[in-house]
Amino acid sequence: MHVVDISIIVAFLIATLYIGFSSGKKIKTFSDYAIGNRKFSDFAIFCTVAATAIGGSTLMGGVGNACKIGITQLLALIGMLINFIIIGTFLTKRLSVYYGSYSLGDIFYKSHGITGKVLAGTIGFIYEIFNISVQFMAMGMAISTLTGLSYSTSLLISAGIILIYTGRGGIRAVTFTDVLQFIAFVLIIPILFIVTLRQIGSFSTLLEQLPKTHVSISGENLHRYSFLILPLMLSTFTPIHIQRLLMTKNPKQGTKIYYNLFFVYLFMAVMIVGLGLVAKVLLPTLQKTDHTLLVLISEYLPVGVLGLAIVGVLAVLMSSADSILNNGSVILVNDIIIPYNRYIKKKELSEKEKLKWVRIASIFIGITAIVFANQRTGLFETRILTRTLWMSVLLAPLYFLIFNIKISIKGLLLSAMLGLSTSILWNLNLKSITNIDGLLPGFFVNVATVLFFYFLEGRQKVFSKEELAKIHRTEALQIKKQPSIRDLQMRSNVFLGLCLVFLQLMPLVFEAGSLTYSKLILTLINGTMAILLIFGGSLELFAEEKRFQWLKLTTLFFCLPVSSTYLLLTSQENGLHILTLVLSFVVMLLSIEEKYEKKIIITCCLTTLIIALFHQKNHYVWYWPETFSWQHSSYVFGYVAILFLLRSCSKTVRKEKELLVYRERYLMARSLSHDLMSPLMAFHLLTSQKNPSEFDEKESQLLKNIADE
Repeated sequence: MHVVDISIIVAFLIATLYIGFSSGKKIKTFSDYAIGNRKFSDFAIFCTVAATAIGGSTLMGGVGNACKIGITQLLALIGMLINFIIIGTFLTKRLSVYYGSYSLGDIFYKSHGITGKVLAGTIGFIYEIFNISVQFMAMGMAISTLTGLSYSTSLLISAGIILIYTGRGGIRAVTFTDVLQFIAFVLIIPILFIVTLRQIGSFSTLLEQLPKTHVSISGENLHRYSFLILPLMLSTFTPIHIQRLLMTKNPKQGTKIYYNLFFVYLFMAVMIVGLGLVAKVLLPTLQKTDHTLLVLISEYLPVGVLGLAIVGVLAVLMSSADSILNNGSVILVNDIIIPYNRYIKKKELSEKEKLKWVRIASIFIGITAIVFANQRTGLFETRILTRTLWMSVLLAPLYFLIFNIKISIKGLLLSAMLGLSTSILWNLNLKSITNIDGLLPGFFVNVATVLFFYFLEGRQKVFSKEELAKIHRTEALQIKKQPSIRDLQMRSNVFLGLCLVFLQLMPLVFEAGSLTYSKLILTLINGTMAILLIFGGSLELFAEEKRFQWLKLTTLFFCLPVSSTYLLLTSQENGLHILTLVLSFVVMLLSIEEKYEKKIIITCCLTTLIIALFHQKNHYVWYWPETFSWQHSSYVFGYVAILFLLRSCSKTVRKEKELLVYRERYLMARSLSHDLMSPLMAFHLLTSQKNPSEFDEKESQLLKNIADE
């Protein structure tokens, strides 16, 4: 592997570890470790949900399955899209009555007591072990295929990296590293698809070379996936999704996150299936479908792009693995270890002991997952196995609890036993005949059993109407936190950082054949600085306003005029970069605060002067592209779109700043009215009143109290 690729991968891993460790310094309580006290921004929550939803089985298993069966794989992915809409529309609002819970077991505890909590925790814990095993399996395959190390060694390396920062920093480390990993894979995976597609020629050429079975949905695969789409679209509402929603500030935040996830997942689904179809043409004799993406990366990508592609794959795998590992350790401690100490040993654990146990639990789960991952079963099939366990045991009771319906503990245990046994017997005896997986029959038996006990036991409710009304009143009375000036600045910086990452990676797409060492190093440095701009507000290093502003100025300077100048002086189509240099100056002026405008204008003038001197001394000739392709258009239009969006964003920020100022003035005026005018008026009434008998005793005492204040 080239030193450039190694540098890119090492930089990504170092950034991940640094963000994970720095984020975990403020962990003081079990609540901090488990749900971060519900203090995450919309962007951070969205990134961690998206990064968790798009895991190793989705990427590597999806690409491998698409290479094997073609566009039929879209059916399974479409089922997940419907799943996100259902969660955002129906479940986020219903789950708000369980705010304050740490895990799945806390939800079952409200209706089924300690037995229900332990049962839910046990099933959730086993489910997460299978899930983390899938992610470790995928990471082991990836590192082994790309580096030549043995599978076992690769598995230990990948598990070790995840355990280091997840066990240390809890959900804060997981969330902030997920932001980095989400940005990495959502930008790099499309680049991987475009670069590999160019090995074939065009999309029409790809369709011509594919077998007919891969461009149509029919036959045996249609039969199986038509039955699989139903359980996939019926939201499985797994423990990790529950934890993410329990982290949200309010139901509105959760709804917004899952609606946005629909579009991101749709985009990634198209990329994943596209990569599978490209692999079918480029690797027609490949037997191990789980290795499809890795072989495609190792054989067809140039230096630099190879490193970026590996980072993209690692980002997908790590983002899901760390989230699942964190959630599994929280479930084990909150739903099993704490109840054991409380009810069996009659001992309450302190916050320090809870933190110790949850970190030990993460190590235990990691080791257990490594043992399962050594079995090397198919990624997609392992995912179906975990879904079978979840759907046939707990999914139906969980849905009923969310919709305020409960059954007795006997009914819960019996429904779990019948659902699981139905799935197992179906897979052993009827799957080969019907070609239908046992998770769907087991789920229906579980639902039927729960409904039977619900009607038999008199239609019990988890919360009474009075309790629900009280909960909703409490939510309505909560004052919505208004964004501060700092919050508004950070929101615009996140958007700006994403734009800068796009502008750094886009030239690689249409200049992959002429990549140089210096260009890749510059792209790596600039991309890292842009990502630091996104995270700067949450890192202690840039907590001071002055430090962060210098980071922003430096990032803008290197990512915009310096990069455009470099491409202007080195690219064969340098005429295009005259335009991007001008647009870079405009973007800098629009995105920086007013007090720094003079410095930016001076910097732009000096940059222009240096370019003019180089041009005069070296007699540069400007060359425009012979054909203005879609890649060039998207690059230029990307700058133009950023200009319009920055202008719109700056207007919004200015308006919100004005509203904040007016709101502060209003609160000050109201405070003065309450603290000063009311006592004066009361004092005036008491002293000027000639006939005190006009006031009764309570009224007089009230006026005296106000006057005393």
